[in-house]
Amino acid sequence: MKKYIVMECHLSYAVVLDEDGRFLKVANRNYKVGQTVTNVVEMQIPQSVPKEKKSRKWLYTLAAMAACVIIVVTLVFQMGQMTYASIYMSINPEVRIDVNRKDIVVGLNGINIDGNDLIKGYDYKRKNLDLVMDELIDLAIEKGYLYEGCKISLVLDAESNEWIVTKSNDLPIHLNKYLSEKLTFTIEISVKKATNDQIIIPINPNDSDYDDSDYGDSDYEDSDYDDSDYSNPSYDDSDYDSPSNDNPSYDDSDYDDPDDDSDYESDSGMTDYGS
Repeated sequence: MKKYIVMECHLSYAVVLDEDGRFLKVANRNYKVGQTVTNVVEMQIPQSVPKEKKSRKWLYTLAAMAACVIIVVTLVFQMGQMTYASIYMSINPEVRIDVNRKDIVVGLNGINIDGNDLIKGYDYKRKNLDLVMDELIDLAIEKGYLYEGCKISLVLDAESNEWIVTKSNDLPIHLNKYLSEKLTFTIEISVKKATNDQIIIPINPNDSDYDDSDYGDSDYEDSDYDDSDYSNPSYDDSDYDSPSNDNPSYDDSDYDDPDDDSDYESDSGMTDYGS
């Protein structure tokens, strides 16, 4: 059995000297310096992680962070390109202007032939709605579509009622200010109606509240009704008027007395139905 001499004592460990002259770090079991002990518990020094593995962990971490950044940037970009509302501007050319939540134009399409001609070669990207409308109006004036006394129709299409109300107030003010020194015109603003309106017919199982007063026949008066055209002057029912007009071939004598069954006598002489 090996023996060890305690060389140093610390709170949780001690340093001992073995028979081979090696210094070992062991668990301190209330040892005292100079004490000879046996059955020591040597403390293991954790092995250091290779530098190569450490660098790989950092690479994995950086790759994950980069992927998250790319995903976030992509989502933000897509949200910026999503159509939040549309404005249909009609002069004679009709175009549709799509905007995002920040009123940045994300789409521009011609609705008719003149609309396609108006926007041909025009770059709308990364421009604000007001700027795009101003530049399109200038193009319309330049190409002869918009002139003195014309009408500009704007149809707003959005799910947000707040956006519609705001633009209904702001757009006329902006256009009037922009065109005040160029020409006189009129602006008409409306809201695009949904194409999938549903008609809901309520069904009330309790019809105690039913009122048919609205179904009066006051509208069906027959004051204008004339049945003179339905009279048949050639029709003559004189044969049915005179009681003297008897049919000699018709004899109802058997039906005069309901209790008379004389005609029902059988050969056996039975005059009644009784037994």
